[in-house]
Amino acid sequence: STLEAEWRGLMPQRASVRSRTSGPSTPEPSAPPVPSAAAPALGAIDDQVIHSLRSAAERGLLSIPHEFHCPITQDVMADPVLAADGHTYERAAVTRWFYSGHRTSPSTNLPLPSMLLIPNIALRSQIIAMAEGVAATHNHH
Repeated sequence: STLEAEWRGLMPQRASVRSRTSGPSTPEPSAPPVPSAAAPALGAIDDQVIHSLRSAAERGLLSIPHEFHCPITQDVMADPVLAADGHTYERAAVTRWFYSGHRTSPSTNLPLPSMLLIPNIALRSQIIAMAEGVAATHNHH
């Protein structure tokens, strides 16, 4: 897929960044890993937006796509990020997973080559668009 190709394209850049940045400031191996972001975080989708989606789904007004739910929390994602396993997670949930000592995919339990987290901008936009559709429909009634 295009996303996988983009991901593979980032790998050489990451290696060169790592070689330039490893030095005296590199944390001790015993320090908890700090998940890194390839791009600045956009910030989480507003709680009210997520709430409106949830309540519309609970009232049976819409069906929220499976892809909008975090595999860890099973909840609609407010800050979706792509991990090295190719799966998208809620940033806070996958960060907690890493900080609790896991070096594996929360979805497959296979070792992760990296703890890089990339904002899933496309999915974030889809979640916002669906919520805006709900708001527009709700405001017309």
